[in-house]
Amino acid sequence: MEATKCKVGDGRGTAFWHDHWLECGRLMTCFPTLFSFSTSKFCTVASQFTDGQWNIQLHPNLSSIATQ
Repeated sequence: MEATKCKVGDGRGTAFWHDHWLECGRLMTCFPTLFSFSTSKFCTVASQFTDGQWNIQLHPNLSSIATQ
């Protein structure tokens, strides 16, 4: 069980994959297969959310089925 949770704020100080900022816990733990396709394992929440949209950086060979 997770003991702490991050407050995201502007997202620049919160690690997208490694910090516990969602109810499910750390994304790298909740979605290990998706994490394995990440091109930026140490990115921030802010770097993955631009212009009001999620833009998660994944290897291009990830199938559309895997992202669902």
